Amino acid sequence: MLHSFFTNGLCPYVVLHPFAETAQVMKNHQLLLKRAEGVFSMYAGSENGTEDLFSNLNSLEPLYFQLLVEDPHFYNYTALPQISASEMILLTNTSDWNYLHQNDEVSAANVVTVRQEDLVLETLQQNDVLEITDEAGSETIQKTIYGNPQPETENDVPPVHIRSLQTGHYRAWHNDAEIGDSFYHFNTEIANNCVGILAIDPALLQHPNDQEIKLSAAFEVRKVYRKYKIIVSPQNAIKITIGDIHEAIAFGQPEGTQPASYTNLGEEQFMGDQKATVFIAPKPEALAQYIDSRPVLTYSYPDPVSNTTIRTETLKLPNPGPETLEEYITPAGEKAYSVTMIIYV
Repeated sequence: MLHSFFTNGLCPYVVLHPFAETAQVMKNHQLLLKRAEGVFSMYAGSENGTEDLFSNLNSLEPLYFQLLVEDPHFYNYTALPQISASEMILLTNTSDWNYLHQNDEVSAANVVTVRQEDLVLETLQQNDVLEITDEAGSETIQKTIYGNPQPETENDVPPVHIRSLQTGHYRAWHNDAEIGDSFYHFNTEIANNCVGILAIDPALLQHPNDQEIKLSAAFEVRKVYRKYKIIVSPQNAIKITIGDIHEAIAFGQPEGTQPASYTNLGEEQFMGDQKATVFIAPKPEALAQYIDSRPVLTYSYPDPVSNTTIRTETLKLPNPGPETLEEYITPAGEKAYSVTMIIYV
């Protein structure tokens, strides 16, 4: 599970949890799943050697796992595609042998339709045919011929029975016309902390050159504006001014280069009689667990001894964490996000 928010590029907070049917299949076929810091390894056992092993794998239906998130801030530092209540992110292996998604990172291309409840049609005529088939549309899983008079109310219309289906990928048909898109159904309740579904086709786990197959899923990191609220204690006898040089905060840049200025958004009231001067980065940047080039706060004040000499000092600022994520409207009126760090001088 790849994620550039983390220093080592691996996300340790995503867990693979098999659906009940998959757990039973894994037990019956001696499949073992192990987890270690963002990396999952699957092992298969066989009493009769490799040939028998791959023969067993080729006969298995897809294995389904919930991707459970253990970090409550995962959604703050991860840019996920927007989905509706009837959609889910689905990752699946292909003959590519490398990635679990089409694009470079998990995207809208991985969003699929999910149906967990029975489908009720608004109108049906006598002898209408309702059918559920497999993904390819070649095998009928369920078929109902409506033979009663037209129902008087919508509640009397028999549903397409989806809740009785096994976990899998299906299509629904009404008189040979497809009802909506193909859909996935899961006969286990989806957990609240489920970020997506992983479907593994065991038949594609055998590399033609007997090489070890490594499948990757990469999550896109969220880009945000870094914001700093600078507070000077009113009890401090030393006068400290902020904003004399480069609007007070600048990106740390190599020597001899001009740092990019943060924008001074003015003052805001903060906890009683304290006021905070707010500065925001000129552009959004990818959130990261650690940053090497930290922004620099520059402040100046009169020397407490001579009271005529002005001293200037700099302070490298810490990296705001994803737990402070909030919506931010840019001067152009665009919706964005920011993270905030409060600094006491």
